[in-house]
Amino acid sequence: MKAQASLEFMNIFILFFLLVSIFSAIFIKNYGDLQEENARMQARNLASMIGEEVNKVWKAGSGFSTNMTMPEKIAGYDYSITVNSSAHVLELNTSNGFVAFSTIIPSSVEVIQWRKGGNQLFENVGGTVVVK
Repeated sequence: MKAQASLEFMNIFILFFLLVSIFSAIFIKNYGDLQEENARMQARNLASMIGEEVNKVWKAGSGFSTNMTMPEKIAGYDYSITVNSSAHVLELNTSNGFVAFSTIIPSSVEVIQWRKGGNQLFENVGGTVVVK
């Protein structure tokens, strides 16, 4: 009788452990997917915000300037920003392979320095948007 109770308890314990393991694996996989989607969304948002700042400064005319605080990293990933003025595109690339784009209006954007983790100055100098 005691042996049967012990076997039943062991079976229930093993079944419980198996179910917890399965649900943990599913949760961990979904959590990783959510983290990646969060990083993608943050990259898209930052590219869009930078594009909006460039466009706003260009539209406001010569002499206008504004600041924007740039994040050090995007969801823990390093990133780089490239401006292709002739194609009217701002491209943001993260270290894990995400790419986000933003359309910019001006055909003349001069990037002196991107200040990750600090204030970024956007200034209209004679119709050219200068980023420093």
